[in-house]
Amino acid sequence: MTNARVAWWIASLCALAGAAACGGGDDGDGAGTPDAGIFDPGGGDDPDAGHDPPSEECAATCDGCCDGDACLSGSSPNACGVGGGVCAVCDPGFVCGVGACTVDRTSRWDVLADTGEVFMDNLGGGTWDPVGGLPDPYVDMATTDGIDDLTGSTPAKADTLAPSWNHVVLADVPAGALVDNGVSTTILDDDPAIDPSDSMGTCVVAIGDPDFTGNDVTAVCAANPDEDVRGWTLHLRLIRK
Repeated sequence: MTNARVAWWIASLCALAGAAACGGGDDGDGAGTPDAGIFDPGGGDDPDAGHDPPSEECAATCDGCCDGDACLSGSSPNACGVGGGVCAVCDPGFVCGVGACTVDRTSRWDVLADTGEVFMDNLGGGTWDPVGGLPDPYVDMATTDGIDDLTGSTPAKADTLAPSWNHVVLADVPAGALVDNGVSTTILDDDPAIDPSDSMGTCVVAIGDPDFTGNDVTAVCAANPDEDVRGWTLHLRLIRK
């Protein structure tokens, strides 16, 4: 039995017996079971995913994917692949497409604005506020699922060029809407008592399969004087429901 098979067998017994039987749980130093809600990409390249590397014969003759000597169709989320490669286990929220794991278009996701970087001055070289000082940035986002327009905003963060929002702006959005339409994103300076909010620029953030991993996605809206875009950088994250 290979190491990968042994690891899979032990993991299965642990799941039946409970985490405590195998040394799981919180030991006080952050080890043990991950916090609920944290997206673990996993994947078939992990030796603990349950599939052995392809044998030479399988790799040379299999049109689907290989689990050791076994040639599988490669069309299952639990054994996905093509061309005699190792069978991959698709992440939660993903399905097996044409020999590769792709996001399930019906899966639902939150769009979280994490942090950003903005400029002190506007395109004209002046300050965002008439009386000077740093901007108070907030984020507007919008997309559509083909039926409804989905919109949301973060709170404003006062007097900063490096705002940290950590705020879900769009909730429960189908993955298909994000892939098809992206996220129209604007960062603005909030000064309601002095002046209307000033836009730092609007850009559409394109979303693809690699962005549905739970990691930060960095979007850069470049300066464009013709469109009155000052520019900004935004770090956002897609969180599976």
